[in-house]
Amino acid sequence: MKNIEYTYTTRLAFYIYLCANLFCCFYFYYTGYLGGDLSGYNIKVNYYLLPISLFIVIFTFVFYQYVIYPIFNNVKFNGIKYVNSKSLDFLILIINIFGLYSSVFYGVGVLGIEQNNSIPVFLNQFTVILQPINLVLIYFFYRASFSKKIVLLNLSIYAIYVVLSGQTVQLLVLFFLWVFIKKKEGKISSSKILIFISIGLIVYPFIRMLKMAVILSHLRGESLSFIYFDMLENGGFEQYFKFFFITLERFQIVANIQYILDNNNYLYNSYSVLNHGVGELLGNFWIFVFISKVFSVTSVSFISPQTFLASIINGSDLWASHIGIIGYFVFYGVGAFFVLILSVILVLSVSLLCSYLYTDKRVSLLGWLLTLQLLCHGWIFAYLYFLQTLIIFIFILKMINLKYEFIRGI
Repeated sequence: MKNIEYTYTTRLAFYIYLCANLFCCFYFYYTGYLGGDLSGYNIKVNYYLLPISLFIVIFTFVFYQYVIYPIFNNVKFNGIKYVNSKSLDFLILIINIFGLYSSVFYGVGVLGIEQNNSIPVFLNQFTVILQPINLVLIYFFYRASFSKKIVLLNLSIYAIYVVLSGQTVQLLVLFFLWVFIKKKEGKISSSKILIFISIGLIVYPFIRMLKMAVILSHLRGESLSFIYFDMLENGGFEQYFKFFFITLERFQIVANIQYILDNNNYLYNSYSVLNHGVGELLGNFWIFVFISKVFSVTSVSFISPQTFLASIINGSDLWASHIGIIGYFVFYGVGAFFVLILSVILVLSVSLLCSYLYTDKRVSLLGWLLTLQLLCHGWIFAYLYFLQTLIIFIFILKMINLKYEFIRGI
């Protein structure tokens, strides 16, 4: 039997991203300038390449989400036994608190997911290996119920955690989980969901401003509250509408693709000067860093295509722009086929593991949503960390099951 809640929620997410790209495409046509990451830099629309970019975006979304991801997601096999133990809830609580602590006091996650050598070794290894931001998110989709006080406590801590670490996109992911739950319970209609989406669009600019304030506070060493309220007082309605359009344009990538295609020769030649081959793409992943240290291999400073594109746009390498999957072909040429193959393998692996965590397709929904983010942003590195966290979560469940089997056997 087809899972109606899963189908409804994935379609909702797909249409939001699709409509955002369509709307922004027409909006850019109207203004004559590209927005999103390119907003405010007076970069003109290429009226020939923009519709091609839109086609590429739509084709990529459909190919991965409705052709690749369902291959294993629809396979029927015996998954891992559901764990309804409080041990899992309290373990996640501890990990959640550690994640919040590392974010508040050491700024972990504020500028990305890479290893941070300025924090204690234990905390660094804890964050890099367990990836609390992902692990707790998987836990929510696994539980998919907020009736227990311990789960609500975890949710409250996590909400503070993602805001203070500047990773507010997780709030959107949790919104889709809420839609899934309510749709399954039959307690919400499509019209009410549209109302909640509208409220979210109205409120989110304030959250987006808070995210920017968190980043600026981390970089400048200034008070978070001072920066945030200064933005509100001095920016006024102009600041609000600026972040409102940033919110709308967050779901689009058509502007970035057009810019990349329009400047493909310049970007390829400029990036080639850095001698960053496609083989170095995963060089900062902790496993390869560990192997390099074991064999005393000198690691080379690596600038990702996303960071390089960001520096081309505004001269700053403290952020990363979106390039999708197709963008890798501009930066790596033929070598990007490695990225393409790797992305397909990762998506299939995520789909398989999510199906193994058979939970009425709730975890599969999470994998689907993060795959959509991969296609929009092109963050292979972050997606690999999500796959790693799925493996760790399954390991935790198996250990808990083994513990109770051992106790029953005594």
